[in-house]
Amino acid sequence: MSKRRSPFARSLHRIPTAATSVIRAVCSRVKSLLHSRRGIPVEVVVADAPRRRAVTREVRRALHQLRRALGSDLPPDLVVMVQQTVATDHPLAGCFQTHQRADGTRAHLVRLALHVEGRRQSTDDVLAALVDACVGIVVQAGGSSVLVPLGPSASQSTATVPFSAMSPDPLVPHPNGTISRSHVP
Repeated sequence: MSKRRSPFARSLHRIPTAATSVIRAVCSRVKSLLHSRRGIPVEVVVADAPRRRAVTREVRRALHQLRRALGSDLPPDLVVMVQQTVATDHPLAGCFQTHQRADGTRAHLVRLALHVEGRRQSTDDVLAALVDACVGIVVQAGGSSVLVPLGPSASQSTATVPFSAMSPDPLVPHPNGTISRSHVP
């Protein structure tokens, strides 16, 4: 008798080869997902280990949110450095630098300060500087733009006025018993 195999037996022989290629494809996909999750490199250069870990965690979260908000406009070659102070001729909360590499590609470096003018920056201040820098990079890459400043709302501006500077209540009786009509519209 000949040793002919049935089609089922032939397909069983190919399963290890197919399984190997599937396993390789899955491993490759997992590697690429892990690499993409790392995302933008963040370096916090601080001696205090707990603060370094906390700042790193918050900056990574903020970058994740910025990547969701700005999408592909946020450059992939961005590097974030957090340091004690940004040394320039005047105090800065942060800055970004764009330079051209030897191969012609652009690289973006965001530098953030933990202390400005001797005052420790809160995490929110550091993250605000990060957002400003990332938005600046995106706007710079897009060409021309218009900056529209937004001031505080009316309720916030009156809340900071001292109580003594506010106008007197027009309905309060005066010492002579009359109501002041000068303030009534």
